[in-house]
Amino acid sequence: MSSENRRRKHERKPFSEATQAAGTPNLPQDGAMTTSYSPVLENANRVGRALDIPERAQAIRTETAAELAAIKCTARLPRQRSLIGYTQ
Repeated sequence: MSSENRRRKHERKPFSEATQAAGTPNLPQDGAMTTSYSPVLENANRVGRALDIPERAQAIRTETAAELAAIKCTARLPRQRSLIGYTQ
């Protein structure tokens, strides 16, 4: 596995946890708040904190799950080489 593939796999790992983080975000407790080192998870937590309305949170979870499924699907597709500038 190339280093690029390993990097992409590592970046996609938190996607499976993003829906959960948006639905049940880290909230401030006693003046402190847990933050994630992963930009994906931290942004999901921020979305969850901003959407303190249960109906909106459910809609966001549903949409997030659909977007993540689409990302996983495209990640499995073979890469196409660009023909721009290609000469034979």
